[in-house]
Amino acid sequence: MSRKRETVESVQSDVLAAIAHVSAVARAERDEPRVHAADWLDGLFTEIRGEHHLREAAAEALTLYGGVASFSDAGTAESSYAVTQLGAALRHARTWSTRDQAPIAFRVTAYAYTTRWLRREVRGFRYDALWSDGRVDRDVLRSTYGGHSTDYHTTSRALESTCPVAGTGPWIEHGSGKPIDGPA
Repeated sequence: MSRKRETVESVQSDVLAAIAHVSAVARAERDEPRVHAADWLDGLFTEIRGEHHLREAAAEALTLYGGVASFSDAGTAESSYAVTQLGAALRHARTWSTRDQAPIAFRVTAYAYTTRWLRREVRGFRYDALWSDGRVDRDVLRSTYGGHSTDYHTTSRALESTCPVAGTGPWIEHGSGKPIDGPA
């Protein structure tokens, strides 16, 4: 990435290029469900009307990513690479204009899933971030939003200690590690 300031149009262009790559790979592999999803995504990002609309479209598009049998559960190395690149572009579009801010709280959701190759039952985690404007970013990495290392350590310890075996834990205030009220 270059050091110049990004615009809505440049981020939108990156997402559309990633969608085109997924679409081309899916068409070559005759993966009709992924072709249909890529066409839906293309329509979603073609008519972007500003920064807020871009973030909303990215959030909606990220709902395709989830557990087993989701959009991100690719079968070949090429489709896996294309889907991974699209996921990165969508996460960037979701948060690119808020990089200088920090979320006010995080929460963790624990779930059980079966591994693809060994068919073992394991525990997975998803992290959500709550922003001061009430917006919730779902499925983020805790380290995505940076901050001071002691803030990260305090918050991550509180998240781990309040995480249920399965289900969603409480919102944990960034930096203090205290549970706070937040959206469901």
